[in-house]
Amino acid sequence: MGVEDRDDREDRDHAPSLDRVPPRDSAYTIHALTRAIAYATLGDDLGVSLLWGVPDDADIAAMIAGWQDHAPLLRHACLFDAGAVTHVEPRAFHAVLDYQARDHVRLTRDVVRMAMIAPRTQSGAAIAGFPVLYPPPYPTQVFTTRDDALAWLDLAPLAPALAALVADVSGDDTVGALRRWLRDAELDLATLATAARALALSPRSLQRRLGEAGTTFDRERVRAQIARAQHLMATSEQTLTAIAIAVGCGSSSTFSDLFRREVGCTPSAWRAERRS
Repeated sequence: MGVEDRDDREDRDHAPSLDRVPPRDSAYTIHALTRAIAYATLGDDLGVSLLWGVPDDADIAAMIAGWQDHAPLLRHACLFDAGAVTHVEPRAFHAVLDYQARDHVRLTRDVVRMAMIAPRTQSGAAIAGFPVLYPPPYPTQVFTTRDDALAWLDLAPLAPALAALVADVSGDDTVGALRRWLRDAELDLATLATAARALALSPRSLQRRLGEAGTTFDRERVRAQIARAQHLMATSEQTLTAIAIAVGCGSSSTFSDLFRREVGCTPSAWRAERRS
């Protein structure tokens, strides 16, 4: 038995299963996928919108384009799953509102009902309040679990296909577990070793699983740094120097270089554009 096999055996002895549900390509079609949203159709029965992190106006624009260009041909149900959203940006919120007003006739004709999933957070309260303040032209109900949402839509048999879709767009479950850990971790202290310990994996196994999913620990740490920085710039008055420290960068210049490389603009330009 090789070293990696021993690592895997030890991981299974001490950690819950992180096996990924195999994608079922014939069960769904993904029409839009960005860093924070995915839109897919499950046959002619259901349109599924998945959102996570901090979707911005560009993410929402991609999702709306998917809604407009790839809605099921028949009258169908919708699932709007924002259960993993950590912050609602005002411009993204208004983009959805504008779309609902603009496409009111088509939505009335084509959508039977919509189930929304919201987290039990302040952002979740804003999401759950949307259909109350701005009622869609079809029955809408808010839930906290996908199973309850599908049951209300009378589409419970689609649960396996939905689970496969979620696994497909979020990557290997090990990646999801790492991302959840990084979301709350002190990023300046986050290393492969500390992450592996938190996930009850050996560093070798974590590194290998990330490689199999097409990513690395360093890549995921940078992803977490950018997401946290964007959240802080959008929701606080902290200086860029303070934000640089909060996301684990040693200096504001290091932070600026990292942000420009990953996002394509400087932190100050990104913040100014969001406030305009």
